[in-house]
Amino acid sequence: MRMILNYYVAMNTSALPRAAALDHVCLLRQYARVQARCTAQITAQAAQIERLEAQQMRLRMALMVSVTVAAWAQRDERLRGLLALTQSQALLCRSSCIAHGFSAREGDTCRRTGLPCVVDTP
Repeated sequence: MRMILNYYVAMNTSALPRAAALDHVCLLRQYARVQARCTAQITAQAAQIERLEAQQMRLRMALMVSVTVAAWAQRDERLRGLLALTQSQALLCRSSCIAHGFSAREGDTCRRTGLPCVVDTP
């Protein structure tokens, strides 16, 4: 800054406005280059942010789908297990209860499971 002031003082007064105008033009050109560089960087960052947000949305959707598929598979597995258990218990109830004259039955309740009896009495 001091060099610029010394330059202006050393020049005669008639050349001072012309030198100031040239310095101003030079400064404006530098400012324009900086502004163009900043605009390019901001534009590139905005594009990158848009790409990253789209990628984040795709990853969230993939995670949601995989969690849903896992939950449905777990539910189906539990239902299959429950169905197999129910069918095997019904088979045991029918075969043991009927074969032993309904001895495992206490009223309408199965003594073995504590649940209502699923076997119809003859």
